[in-house]
Amino acid sequence: MEDMAALLQYLQKEAEQRRLDDDRRRAEEAEQRRDDDRRRAEEADIRRQEFATFMATLTTRPPSSPPNAHKMCGSCGRQGHRSRTVRCPATGVTCDACGKMHHFKKYCRSTKPVGEAVKLQHNAKVAAPSMQTQQRSGARRVSSLNPTETTPPVIIKVEHYKGIGVLIDQRVRIQDPVSKRWYRSGTVVAQPRPRQYDIRLPNGRVIKRNRIFLRPIPATEGEATAPAADTTTILQGWYL
Repeated sequence: MEDMAALLQYLQKEAEQRRLDDDRRRAEEAEQRRDDDRRRAEEADIRRQEFATFMATLTTRPPSSPPNAHKMCGSCGRQGHRSRTVRCPATGVTCDACGKMHHFKKYCRSTKPVGEAVKLQHNAKVAAPSMQTQQRSGARRVSSLNPTETTPPVIIKVEHYKGIGVLIDQRVRIQDPVSKRWYRSGTVVAQPRPRQYDIRLPNGRVIKRNRIFLRPIPATEGEATAPAADTTTILQGWYL
């Protein structure tokens, strides 16, 4: 009987222990579920706040602007268009600073202003014969003058030997094309083509020269002098 009572008591304790274990497990599971619910609720709140912030930025964002709406045009300084388009007021305009087209002087990016040089060349054309006449007559062309505000003007003398006739057997001075000095004499022996002559030097060598590199020697003088038909044009230039 004692053994039976002890067995029953043992079984009762085991049953009570299992019940307590089940209650504790269920309590832990319930607490875990509550923790999961709180975490999901917090995550949902964070997502709602992020979405609300995103929607607020959409409602306050300015409307999209067309391309180049806030970019300044490099030709006229205005906004909303590109250079050299029909909307740019500088299209077709000649710059007073560099002489090029499609931009205003205020926005000129050229590092070599040639506005004054253009005026100088124009004045030279008015005061002197045409450039072709100068080249045919032996004038040295004045080109690419870049005046500055601090450099003083200089007077350039350009000589024109117009209408000089060179005949066969005539003695002439010959200009060195490198040094530009008139230092050698020779005799005209032939004229193969217009404005081109065969010149025999004192040493017997024959060279070809055109009228630009020849200067007749007067029969009464031993040194080359400017012919009577010479004209001199005074041009105002600038030191570079």
